[in-house]
Amino acid sequence: RLHGSLAIVQDQVGQNKEAIQSQRDAIALRMELVRANPKVPDYSYDLGLSYYNLTTSLPSHPIKDKKGNPECLTLFEQSIDAYTNALRAVPNSPKYKNGLAFVHTSYARELRRDFQDYIKAEEQLLKAKEFFESLEKTNSMTPQFRLNRIEYEKEWGQLEIVRKEYAQAKTRYENAIAQLEILIKEGFQLHTSRYEIARIYTSLGYISQERCEFDEMLKLVNQRVDLLEVLLQERPGDMDITSSLQKARQDKFGLTLFALDKLFPKPVEPTPENLIVHYEGRLQRWKGWIKEFPKVTQYRKDASEECYHLATQYARSCKPDARLPADQQE
Repeated sequence: RLHGSLAIVQDQVGQNKEAIQSQRDAIALRMELVRANPKVPDYSYDLGLSYYNLTTSLPSHPIKDKKGNPECLTLFEQSIDAYTNALRAVPNSPKYKNGLAFVHTSYARELRRDFQDYIKAEEQLLKAKEFFESLEKTNSMTPQFRLNRIEYEKEWGQLEIVRKEYAQAKTRYENAIAQLEILIKEGFQLHTSRYEIARIYTSLGYISQERCEFDEMLKLVNQRVDLLEVLLQERPGDMDITSSLQKARQDKFGLTLFALDKLFPKPVEPTPENLIVHYEGRLQRWKGWIKEFPKVTQYRKDASEECYHLATQYARSCKPDARLPADQQE
């Protein structure tokens, strides 16, 4: 356990190589414990956890231009085997079932994210589903069960997004929010649970964008901003919340521009005169965005591009004296 705890600290301070070695040392010691005490299932459970912990320290793509880290796949299989051995000894253990549900979900994430193997990722999620359903039948729904279930629903959501099954993805994220609301009602990790809801609003917003549901996008970004503002009031100076809130406000501002584009779309007849009006309007909105977020270089680049389009249309205009306004020449 000390090796595992040391690895966490080493990872946090940037000593990744040392953290990997500490995780390997923990695995070696726990393998000795399992061999010396084969009838103690907790030792197998702890070994499975150590295998999983090592996957979190290893680099995701150690070989350039190659998918994922093959060692992680081996470690996940070893983790599942160790957890399964523990469960065989105590078949009704909620702790061991939770562990297997968690590692199958994590394995699915690895397969989807780093290997793009969506078929095998789904197989792992279906195996996790069996353990979650078993725990629900025995009413073994502890806070840890709910935390694992949240990650499971989110991972299904990610997989459905890859498949462009947006309705199913939305349902999965809504299921995750329902589990978080139960944790909040029970008073468990109030701050963390609400912050996780704010993050899920981001994923739901993406789904609404892909489904062209503008009103739903606006509703979700407003909920996200409101929730993050409350959380920041509770924890002033929190860097994660501050960063998330800044991004949420940018998204809200972007949706405002999108709404204006819906109200004032590009002219049907692309005459130079009509395009001048169109690009002038867009340039003014970019200027507003630059004023709101002066440190974001991309907005200045986009505004510069609008100036270029304006200059082009002025040049093509029928007016012989048409010139770019003085305030836009630079």
